[in-house]
Amino acid sequence: MGDSPILQTEREQPRPEMAHVLFMDVVGYTKLLSDVQSRVVQQLRLAVRGSSGYKQAKEEASLICIPTGDGMALVFFANDVCAPIRTALEVTAALRAEATFGLRMGLHSGTVFRVPDINGTESIAGAGINIAQRVMDCADAGHILVSEVHASFLREFESLQPHLHEIGEAEVKHGLRVALVNYWDGNAGRAALPERLTAGKKDAAVAEPKNGAPSIRSGRRVALIYRRGIELDETLLGALEAALGERGFEVFIDRHLRVGLNWAREIERTLRAADAVIPLLSPEAVQSEMLTYELELSDEAAQQQQGRPRLLPVRVNWEGPLPEGISKIVDPLQYALWRGPEDTAAVVAELPAALSRTRLVWGLDELDRLFSTSYCSEVCGLFRSWHNARASDPEGPWGKLTQILCYATEAHLLIPDLNQSPFNVGVRIPLQDFSDVEVRRLNQIYDSPLHDGEIAPFQALLGGQPYLVRRGLNELVAHKQRLAELVAVADQDEGPFRIISNASSS
Repeated sequence: MGDSPILQTEREQPRPEMAHVLFMDVVGYTKLLSDVQSRVVQQLRLAVRGSSGYKQAKEEASLICIPTGDGMALVFFANDVCAPIRTALEVTAALRAEATFGLRMGLHSGTVFRVPDINGTESIAGAGINIAQRVMDCADAGHILVSEVHASFLREFESLQPHLHEIGEAEVKHGLRVALVNYWDGNAGRAALPERLTAGKKDAAVAEPKNGAPSIRSGRRVALIYRRGIELDETLLGALEAALGERGFEVFIDRHLRVGLNWAREIERTLRAADAVIPLLSPEAVQSEMLTYELELSDEAAQQQQGRPRLLPVRVNWEGPLPEGISKIVDPLQYALWRGPEDTAAVVAELPAALSRTRLVWGLDELDRLFSTSYCSEVCGLFRSWHNARASDPEGPWGKLTQILCYATEAHLLIPDLNQSPFNVGVRIPLQDFSDVEVRRLNQIYDSPLHDGEIAPFQALLGGQPYLVRRGLNELVAHKQRLAELVAVADQDEGPFRIISNASSS
């Protein structure tokens, strides 16, 4: 007697596939009466079936739906990484007017396997769907929580990026820690932190030593530096002090110093002992000699103490160029932007998440030079394997590696096996021409070879093209030239930009 088709399928080795998962369930489902449970599930199913994400994926046969009793998992296999969040938003909108129940959602991208269930129906197994459920388990009613892995894809889209708020890590089943991002756009999602995170942070942050006084665990000492007497700065200062304190951080502000202490010595001691220093940078604050001094102390300490304290700048309703003493320290760093009280929640959520991350960023420039080699496929396959390992186990060692691959040609045309290509996964960031502000910052990094009045003509000459701007600044610094001298030879065959000219004509 031959094997049944089901048994034959089960004996085949399933192959891993990348999928984008939306997991959702009804909060408090088990407390509902039986007839209410059936109505709630039907209402949820109708909302899902009416969404464009669901309809399109069903038409393309790129969706597997798995009922879970009190909810469902939608597993999308197409390259449309926005399908889960688009479906989540449409389901939220459809249920807003008439739903009498709370719904929570979790989104994740990762490796899954197609497997038959006991009835022979196609189902899903693997870390991709398991972690999506763990993400959802951290949510309260109304939350749309996103794993850091899935959020890294969504941040590529301008319409989604402002609504993705990092909220830190949560410990889930089997001790696994998951980095979480909260989606909230003012209509869909929920601004408040999930109860599971706030309770966990308060419990973990405070321990009782023998003397009975609370102590703060390592990694949670934060110094806020600012300029006194500036209304907006002090508004943000108070909000950050309160919010970080509630989350278990030990917050230092210079007004906490006791009378009689040596002020300068105590400031230096405190900044060197901090795990992070958060400077509040407003137009008035960056003119402060005291703020500059404190930043220099913090930067010097970080260089001597393996990167501690970390500098986490917050710009206060301003993104203009910084004075030279501050720019050389702060310009290379990513900053948070606070425009007013409406941004406080987002900034407060972002800072603790930044404090909890320890990552390795590996950048490779001019990767085009690899494409003509005989070993290109092998090396690119290695990069792809690292990406896959990170996606399938985001809490493992590979989850802390970020690869930045820089290239100027259409890489996908040169990699024959798309499954071995690192260029069709991850987040694609096209490099745009530099703006006047960005050229001004880069000029400061090069120790200002251009005077203020020369930025505009330099931009007119090169149009902000990133390579040409860098090449031009290199020429000015290396040969101690003035801008007029560079302009005079810029279009000559043997001029500083001849490599670009030759490449373009070949």
